[in-house]
Amino acid sequence: MLAGQKAYKDGYQVSLFPLDYMNCTQRGTPGDMASYSHCCTYACDWGDPDTSSSQTNYPVYAPFDGYLDASSATNHRAYFYSTVPVLTPLGPTFVSLELVHDDIAPVSGYYSQGDIIYHTGTAGNAFGEHVHLDQADGQNEVLTNSGYSCTGSSTGACWTLPNTKPPYSIFYLTGDETIVNLRGMVFQTITDYSPTPTGEKSGMPLWVKWLATSKKYNLFRRGR
Repeated sequence: MLAGQKAYKDGYQVSLFPLDYMNCTQRGTPGDMASYSHCCTYACDWGDPDTSSSQTNYPVYAPFDGYLDASSATNHRAYFYSTVPVLTPLGPTFVSLELVHDDIAPVSGYYSQGDIIYHTGTAGNAFGEHVHLDQADGQNEVLTNSGYSCTGSSTGACWTLPNTKPPYSIFYLTGDETIVNLRGMVFQTITDYSPTPTGEKSGMPLWVKWLATSKKYNLFRRGR
């Protein structure tokens, strides 16, 4: 997806891949002990779009309207989740994300699809500029111990969002993304979408939209 991009279909907001480039530097596959610290999860590391450059703090966009919980101090970890079901390749469902490694402290609050919610970075146990992105079916904000002990895990255990899913099961592409390396993953591209709401099921609740955009009651969001 691109900055500010909106997508709706069949009365739902469409869950879009949250960067405008796709360079998977590490892919997670549950049970694959060779996948370093991702052996229990479908989380992927999405790196610098140009590995020869010195690009830092590359923007990560809100894939749908939702709430960012940035209260965790560990590696600037944050959780982003939909407040209503959104359209995914699995069908309409709630979606939650775990994001790790931003060097810029993320700001909790409600964000609209296409807003910057996070950045790539090197905070924590990160080898090179990237965002660790896990995606799950459901509204999940608490990591669970999978019981796996992955190679390279600093804690001797692998933690993941409950009901973690491969990124191609949660996100659609729009065809505007720059694809560098997908490590064998195949995503669906959606083109028959509308940039404006198509039904009452789309987006965040209307009272939340009013609070988030009202000049008098702009309580949730701060610019960076």
